[in-house]
Amino acid sequence: MTQDLKILSNIDLFNFAGILFIVLNDKGRVLAINKKGCEVLEIKEKDIIGKDWFLNFLPKGEVKRVKKVYDSVMKGKIKEFEFFENRIKTKSGKEKIILWHNTMLKDSKGKIIGTLSSGEDITALKQNEKDLTERIQEIQRINRYSELRTKIWQLAADRTLDFDTIIEKAINLIGPVFQVSRVNYNILDEKNLICLKEWKEKSVKKTIGAKIDVNVAKLFLKPDGFEITMEVALKDIPKLLMPIAKPIIKKFAEINDLKAIFVVPLYEQDKLISAISCDVCNSNKYRQGFDILDKTIILDLRDILQSRIEYDRIEKVTKESEERFKMLFENAPDAYYINDLKGNFIDGNKKAEELTGYKKEELIGKNFLKLNILQKNELIKATKNLALNLINKPTGPDRFVLKRKDGKEINVEIITNPIKFKGENMILGIARDITERIKYEEEIKKLSTAIEQAPDSVVITDKKGNITYVNPKFTEITGYSSAEAIGENPRILKSGHTTKEEYKKLWDTILSGNTWRGELLNKKKNGVFYWENASIAPIKDLSGKITHFVAIKQDITEAKKIQEEVHKSRMLLQDFLDNANDLIQIVSPDAKFIYVNKAWKETLGYSYKEIKNMTLFDIIHPSRIEHCKELFKNILKGKCEERIETIFITKDKKEIIVEGNVTCHFEDGKPINTRAIFRDITLRKQQEENLRVSYEKLKEIDAMKTNFVSMISHDLRTPLTAIKGFLSLLLGGAAGELNKEQKEYLEIIKNNSERLLNLINDLLDLGKIESGRFTVERHTSDLGRILEKITNDISAFAAQKNIKIINEAHGKKLAVDVDEYRISQVLINLITNSVKFSPENTNIIIGFDEVNKEDIVIPEYINIPASVKNRYVLIYEKDAGRGIEKENLEKIFERFYQIKGTDVAKYKGLGLGLAISKSIIEAHNGVIWAESEGAGKGAIFKILIPL
Repeated sequence: MTQDLKILSNIDLFNFAGILFIVLNDKGRVLAINKKGCEVLEIKEKDIIGKDWFLNFLPKGEVKRVKKVYDSVMKGKIKEFEFFENRIKTKSGKEKIILWHNTMLKDSKGKIIGTLSSGEDITALKQNEKDLTERIQEIQRINRYSELRTKIWQLAADRTLDFDTIIEKAINLIGPVFQVSRVNYNILDEKNLICLKEWKEKSVKKTIGAKIDVNVAKLFLKPDGFEITMEVALKDIPKLLMPIAKPIIKKFAEINDLKAIFVVPLYEQDKLISAISCDVCNSNKYRQGFDILDKTIILDLRDILQSRIEYDRIEKVTKESEERFKMLFENAPDAYYINDLKGNFIDGNKKAEELTGYKKEELIGKNFLKLNILQKNELIKATKNLALNLINKPTGPDRFVLKRKDGKEINVEIITNPIKFKGENMILGIARDITERIKYEEEIKKLSTAIEQAPDSVVITDKKGNITYVNPKFTEITGYSSAEAIGENPRILKSGHTTKEEYKKLWDTILSGNTWRGELLNKKKNGVFYWENASIAPIKDLSGKITHFVAIKQDITEAKKIQEEVHKSRMLLQDFLDNANDLIQIVSPDAKFIYVNKAWKETLGYSYKEIKNMTLFDIIHPSRIEHCKELFKNILKGKCEERIETIFITKDKKEIIVEGNVTCHFEDGKPINTRAIFRDITLRKQQEENLRVSYEKLKEIDAMKTNFVSMISHDLRTPLTAIKGFLSLLLGGAAGELNKEQKEYLEIIKNNSERLLNLINDLLDLGKIESGRFTVERHTSDLGRILEKITNDISAFAAQKNIKIINEAHGKKLAVDVDEYRISQVLINLITNSVKFSPENTNIIIGFDEVNKEDIVIPEYINIPASVKNRYVLIYEKDAGRGIEKENLEKIFERFYQIKGTDVAKYKGLGLGLAISKSIIEAHNGVIWAESEGAGKGAIFKILIPL
């Protein structure tokens, strides 16, 4: 099996495939690998073949897993091994992920002896899947945080709720969204920070009422929040806090089972009054700490609550004292401003100056609608909000683009509320810079755009499998629009070719939290089937709970077609090699055998073990070795040798003659091996020799026959001439008067003597034709006169059947360069045949015409000899006789050929007349043929001779 598989590395189809091919034996050693495989591994073929695949080309972390699966496959314990995915290690140390398509190789008894695998590098695809999944999860997280922020804004803006209620509702919203273990609201008294309100997971210990020393608490209650993991805190606490805090923090962490904590303070006029802490306990499997987005959103939520604290205090102070209100107004953490019901600025705090870049003196008395600080397209929205304030209704939060004094544009969020100020109806506005938040939102848009423009089909479903999103590529591939797909189940794509068991395996995989990868045959909206390479993965929230599934799919229909064609071609090629009757061999540059096929081994009788230790010249006949060595050198230089003939010596010392073609395979300009296909022509050579001997004998016999016929014909012709002469004397009365009966007998003798003499003349002509001695003596003659003479000579013979010969050339003259005797012989033969085979009281027509070459219509089987002349004479002879069947029109000019039939049998002959006539016409560079519409419809013979 090893030797037979080596051929694959030398087959163009195997080497030039665009995917990785590798053959392993049952021990995991590499038997063959194609060019693509060498490129992927960055290693030459000679450094791969024979090596242990698992130990040499897999990362350490993959060896045990992959080897265990492979060993189970070899033992027959694992049946399904068609697709498998693992990492490989390249020469440069890079790791690549390969998706294998495996075919198990079996021996004649069905035992698994190795694998033939085609692999596809999916490293980039895996990374894209990971990035896309992370982006989707990030989008979902940002959306959740955005929804949470809106809800906290709404709580803070609700004047019907007191602050304690707002805090309680807020921490109950924050906990589930952030997926932390606990959210505490702690108030600060003179001695301790005390947990007043709490949201927690069921499995987490309560901390309501828990206290921590106020001095320790103040160390990590920083304005921008404080995050610390207990591992860092217990190790580096002296560097972070005073030494005395270490045992307190350690004890607090142990009591509350803390893994990490993020604390944000709440202030009232720069005085710490309380804090919100988010705890991650050791039991939390989904969080280790807090990232920058978590901290940004928590601080943003803190600022919303802080604004409500300040707003409440401002409102309280306003009731108590305008001066106190002014103080709080000035020190608010957000931009506060007051304008009248027309939109004119009345006042603004320091934050408003920082936000706009204007001093409040530059704004007071000016209308914000005319100040050019809002974009023109936003003035309508601002005017509508002012109208709502006039009817004592608050607005916001609304977004605006604010143009600062320095020209810089920033994004702001504004809330407005009608108030009483100095006894008059005014409007209090609170503005916040949300430029950073907009950046996050823009990032969401970018992520969404990336998915929309992805080159692969992306489908998101809920946990039940209902489609919630499809990208444009999905529509392009399937034909289903987004509106048609959303709300449906992916079953709309089912083709009926995937089994229930395969779907169950898919669902079991993704519901267990793993990624399923495989190929699916699906159906488009128009009913057309297509193949997809799909990767389906679960999307989890921070708690690890599956909320959705995302499928990333590539249309691989064309790739599948190519793969199928490659597979078919590979099988056909393997079958061809295994079953070829020719002797196929591949030889290395040092003349050692790399591969021989079954027919080669059976013909020469050597075993594979013997072949391994042999060279090419061990099987070549000693008399041919030097010649073959010279040819071998030329082939290694790039010369292609065709129809090489040499002699092989079999194991049992028999000689076989072979003929074949040999080429050399080069890589980077170096000869790698020679490839040859030979055919055993020993029997053919023997047959050729037998034929040659038989041919020589036949030539000898034919010459003897020709000489014999010529000799006999000459010997018979002399006495026949004498007999014919004496018969003429007897019939003329030279020996006395003859009675009627005697005349009849002598006429019979005369007719048969003439017939015999004609036969002898035909045989003599045939002998000349066959021996190449037949010639014509051409002279200029009048063709009209020749036809007149023939008509006169043969009319008496035709009159015996009351047949009239009509000469349509009567009175015509045409000078032709012909042998008059031989042309007369042909025409007499044609007319005599017509008389024999025509019924009584009919006509035979003869004649001739001058014709141009381009006007001549002849049968396809007739070839006019090449001639520079353009003018011809066409001689014709037409009768109303028995006619000639279509299949006999060409055959009648063959020697000894006679048409079967009772009307033919009564006229005894040798069938030589038309054959000799054809030779005579061809000697004149002409052609002769017959035309007939069939039996009983007469015939016409035509002769064409160049003028």
